[in-house]
Amino acid sequence: MIRVKPLGNDRTKTIDVPVIAVKRSPSSTTEKSETGGFKLQRFPEVVGKNVDEAIKIIKKKTGVNGSSNNQLNFPFDLARDPNSGTLYISDSWNHRVMSYIVNASSGTVVAGGNGPGTSNTQLNYPIGIYLDLSSNSLFIVNYNSNNVVRWVLGANSWTIIAGSSSGINGTSSTLLYRPIGITVDSMGNVYVADAYNHRIQFFLAGSLNDQKANEQWANKYHKVNGVFVEHTKLVA
Repeated sequence: MIRVKPLGNDRTKTIDVPVIAVKRSPSSTTEKSETGGFKLQRFPEVVGKNVDEAIKIIKKKTGVNGSSNNQLNFPFDLARDPNSGTLYISDSWNHRVMSYIVNASSGTVVAGGNGPGTSNTQLNYPIGIYLDLSSNSLFIVNYNSNNVVRWVLGANSWTIIAGSSSGINGTSSTLLYRPIGITVDSMGNVYVADAYNHRIQFFLAGSLNDQKANEQWANKYHKVNGVFVEHTKLVA
């Protein structure tokens, strides 16, 4: 399995910077398991290729999973600071988000890392992430806690954005059930892929977690696992 997130969302767009990807080792004895080995790898050879061509190129590198700062365990999503080049990775099974400065082989824990749980110093299988430069923070989708939290870079805890702070799942407009993906539009509105509710949840900027401000696209998707906004069009 290869997960790669280039700049932007257009898969036909030519990549003009080396791609950094995470890959499960094809030689791992747990190839068919969700706990296979993983490694962060830089691929300068994909410059000039589109996303689909790049994925075909990224095939041969392997890795070993773990919890040290130069290892990952089921990394799921990537976000990149376009100004500094710093890469942020949701290290899901380590219940943390890691940051890697340009050319670094070892990272720094910027969110979580205190085991799984629902306290505001913990993450619980973080999946989707979104880097919000305007607030210098990460929006983090807590898959097992059924919520989305904001973690200001440099802070020791999160604040709730959407869903239950105690980890309760549900189907109302203020609750989520196994959320996976997140994106934010140019006006600050938040869109969440609410997988087990088979819907996309919309949270109006400035009114997050306000039932009257929430809208939903329900029963259209089967365990939707990603979402992004392309200009004025919602893509799931």
